[in-house]
Amino acid sequence: MRRYGLVLVLVLLVATGVRFYGLDAKALWLDEALSWRLQSFPIPMLIARTGESTTVHPPLYFILLRFWTRLLGDSEFALRSLSGVAGVLTVLGTFLFVREVMYFGDWNSPKDATGAAVRAGLLASALIGFNAFQICLSQQVRGYTLGTLLLVLSSWALLRALRVGNCRAAPWLWGGYALLALGFCYTHSLALFTVAAQGVFAVLYVRETGSRARESPVAPDSVGGASGQTESRIPRRSQQKAPGAVTHWRGPVLAGALLAVGYLPWVSNLLSQSEAVRTSWHTPTLQIQDYVDELHTAILLTPAGGSPQSPVFAWGTAIALGAVLAFAALHRGWAGWYLICAGCLPVLSILVYCQFSDRNIFSARYFAFAQPMWLAAFACVVAPVRFGTERGLLVCLLLLWSAFSCWNSWDKIGRSAQPGMRGVVAYLSERRSDDERVLAQTPFEYFKLLYYMRGASRPLLCVTQPGRHSQRGTSHLVDADLVTLGDVLRSKPRGLWLVTSDSYDPTFQTEIRLSDPWQPTEHQRFPQDFHLERPITVTHYRRE
Repeated sequence: MRRYGLVLVLVLLVATGVRFYGLDAKALWLDEALSWRLQSFPIPMLIARTGESTTVHPPLYFILLRFWTRLLGDSEFALRSLSGVAGVLTVLGTFLFVREVMYFGDWNSPKDATGAAVRAGLLASALIGFNAFQICLSQQVRGYTLGTLLLVLSSWALLRALRVGNCRAAPWLWGGYALLALGFCYTHSLALFTVAAQGVFAVLYVRETGSRARESPVAPDSVGGASGQTESRIPRRSQQKAPGAVTHWRGPVLAGALLAVGYLPWVSNLLSQSEAVRTSWHTPTLQIQDYVDELHTAILLTPAGGSPQSPVFAWGTAIALGAVLAFAALHRGWAGWYLICAGCLPVLSILVYCQFSDRNIFSARYFAFAQPMWLAAFACVVAPVRFGTERGLLVCLLLLWSAFSCWNSWDKIGRSAQPGMRGVVAYLSERRSDDERVLAQTPFEYFKLLYYMRGASRPLLCVTQPGRHSQRGTSHLVDADLVTLGDVLRSKPRGLWLVTSDSYDPTFQTEIRLSDPWQPTEHQRFPQDFHLERPITVTHYRRE
């Protein structure tokens, strides 16, 4: 076991290195700047803003980020380090979760279960630790890695609670699961699909094992003695029995009640946000190949851009994933069925949601909470292979697969970077005089500009009419951010620096037309890293 512990430490060290190596290389992109702005608000205001219908993310991550920045500051490294730490802890949590889920498999002896569980846990943690998709999420000021951490920890608590039956620790495990799952739901709204899938599995498991227990009663000493405690592993599926099946429902019902009561205050916000998104964000319908490409991206590429080398490669990845999940369901007992529930039902829920919404959210980024289950399925299929040579070859193949994903996406997760808004502000600091104003023409660049110019003269967002409620980015703006061109010109500045881009929705760009005595003197473009963001244009006007 010491050898396994050393391997786990090595995996954690390498996972930490690849996550923190390029952490501050790239300039913030829009969503990261929005996270920074939200955490800068007082907590009551932060919670109120995340509850508005013009945003979609619950407040937990931003609250934690606020406390985090009070300790470490708000540099790019400090902002992203919260996700980096959560990403490393996800690697460790994956080991615990997969080791636990393997005890629900079909084994001939406790020795088989223990060895396979540890090997699967190590392999799964390595696949998560060296996966380009997970590394990329760990380098962004967003709540996805906090969500994956709560995903694996809630999965561990749920499976542990189911496995121990009615022992003294069960109420604590069910309460812990409810708190972790509730935190998951307050981190990202799509977590609701995963928590629902966990509930489906718990109901199926308790019903099945409870009915078997009633049909074939077991003597107390064969299950855990007179105290009612169970063995440290689940027997073979044909022999599985739930100790105390009648009272076994108390834990799931208690956890469900805690979840419902805890999330109830946010339900109205969720409904209003879902309705606002459904009617305001129109995206094109995807074709079958697009669905396959998104699955491939979530497994081998990153959410920060990139596409499969060929449709055949993408189809191969999708077919391999389907085959592994099917094998796990057929040959790994309840372990495989948990991975099916947590890995497939949320994706199917997203598909159903897309059918009733104008917004197509079948995107690799939104598979962040299903992808760990997919990688865990590969580990659970390969690690129990009995023949050492074959198992070693398969493990090497999976690790090479992960290494290839990192190499293929190194421009996204390494230190290579475009100047972005960081370059814009450096350019302005060299050329701008104190009597010149900096104006953003679009809210999609304003928040990044505001971040990089903090501590200097404050930039403003140029709008046609005042009031944050008439602007895109309402939940992240305050009225002091906004100014009309007329108000700016009345202050008689010596010069104006206009910052804009065609990123996202160009219709929200404020058109500025200046005539004599204003003359353009400079015009520069600055490329950005994120694939959805086009170059930033900086234009200097000076009053003659």
